[in-house]
Amino acid sequence: MSYVARPRALTIVAPIKDDGGALEALEKVLAELHADPDHNRLVPFAKLSTTHFARFVVLPPPPRSAAPSHLVFESNYDGDPDEYFDHLARVAGPGLDAIFGYTVGWSGVDDIDAYADFMHGHSRPAAAFYMGYRGHGKASVLNDLAVFAAIQRWLDEAEPER
Repeated sequence: MSYVARPRALTIVAPIKDDGGALEALEKVLAELHADPDHNRLVPFAKLSTTHFARFVVLPPPPRSAAPSHLVFESNYDGDPDEYFDHLARVAGPGLDAIFGYTVGWSGVDDIDAYADFMHGHSRPAAAFYMGYRGHGKASVLNDLAVFAAIQRWLDEAEPER
């Protein structure tokens, strides 16, 4: 059996700038991601080879609070956090800048040290997260799905009346 990096959970929580238009502009950017999660130009989730699940969410402030809204990025991924942050930057760097650029303290993915500090500094621990295939990386899950689909096609062709 080959070694598979254990899946991990990542939650980044960052305050959104309170400059009057940041929240509305961010929501427009996130709408573009929502329109085509796998193949959008900003964060093409299908190209994130170690990402099992990911999403961006805007959390409004509590009622009667002066706190800002927050951007939340959640992801389940394979491997080491620093390697994952590097992978995110390589695949979706300009998109991360377009999204996190509306948050307080973001200086961009080009400043590697500041980027890592931001991601680690805004990470929140997960008490628990769901793993559908415990101990299997994304590549293994995709392979299993492809084998299942091939067998299903073969069965459908061999015995179409069933």
